[in-house]
Amino acid sequence: MNDPDDSDANLIRRISVDRDESALEQILERHFPRIQSYLRSKFEDALGEQGILEVMNDTALELWKSASTVKSKSVGGWLITVARNAALDLRKKQKRQPQLFGEHDPVDPIGSDGDETDADDDRWLVDQLDDFANGLSGLQRSVMKADIVAGGSADSDTLARLHGSTRNSVEVTRNKVRKRFREHIKSLELQKLSGGGEQ
Repeated sequence: MNDPDDSDANLIRRISVDRDESALEQILERHFPRIQSYLRSKFEDALGEQGILEVMNDTALELWKSASTVKSKSVGGWLITVARNAALDLRKKQKRQPQLFGEHDPVDPIGSDGDETDADDDRWLVDQLDDFANGLSGLQRSVMKADIVAGGSADSDTLARLHGSTRNSVEVTRNKVRKRFREHIKSLELQKLSGGGEQ
């Protein structure tokens, strides 16, 4: 008999209320093999293995952000729907120029006080992040996106499992991305100081 503490309902509650990463890991271990199989059967030709891993990462992040909206009786169905939608979105993005911020990552283009100058600055910053992200490999881009969503550092073990990698590899990748991003920001600051950067 199953332990009631391991039910989807309890795990979802622990994710949404307690922000329990171990509950997220349990849900992922329970449902992700089926989701990965589904994605491979429907999208592997269009997305490739790296694209499927990116979709699975996006699905896990969406579960982390939106667990309070998931009905516990339909966790598997909810995850499949999110994964399918994320795969379709990624396929559309691949047909266009891939960008860091898409339908799943809305950015408010208006500054906090609604000032048009702030809106221009916000758009410029989003464009700079997109340009930077487009120069990253799939794993680097996924780690960067996960860290942005987490507001710091996303769980390295979860990212490693999603990408078939190791915790150490994820952390090394994170450090390289952050170093490159700092260098990118410095070059942008130098461009602005020299009058070469436009907004």
